[in-house]
Amino acid sequence: MTSRSVSRYHLFATFALLPAPYLTKGQQLTDNIDIFRLTQILCGAWFVPHLFGKVTHFAKAQGTFEAAGLRPGAVFLVAAIAMELVALVGLGVGVVPRLGGLAGAIVLAGAAFAVVKINGMNWRWQNMGPEYPLFWAAICLIAGFN
Repeated sequence: MTSRSVSRYHLFATFALLPAPYLTKGQQLTDNIDIFRLTQILCGAWFVPHLFGKVTHFAKAQGTFEAAGLRPGAVFLVAAIAMELVALVGLGVGVVPRLGGLAGAIVLAGAAFAVVKINGMNWRWQNMGPEYPLFWAAICLIAGFN
């Protein structure tokens, strides 16, 4: 085993939240990973860019909410930001995963509603359909209530 492959192994072990020295002979790195916890972390983390976009482009986001018929847009936008923060902390940090999963699912269901309201009912994502946010809403519920 070269020093290069060892460093890659340790890097992956660190990423997977499993210290490499605890692996026994014949044990795989993925044997001790809690896939549901990892899913919670990822679901929570993926709200970060949404929050960043809404906060840094507040006026544009407000216009999107109003285009979807959610008026006043600023009120719905602030509510969405608050619920995304709950999802980020609840799922990502693991403080209140059920509440985080529910908040994330509600925000994503609202996003699916907005997509249909603005673009019409096109199921496929290539046509701006709602299936992608609905899928992630289901994953947030599964991750939060596991």
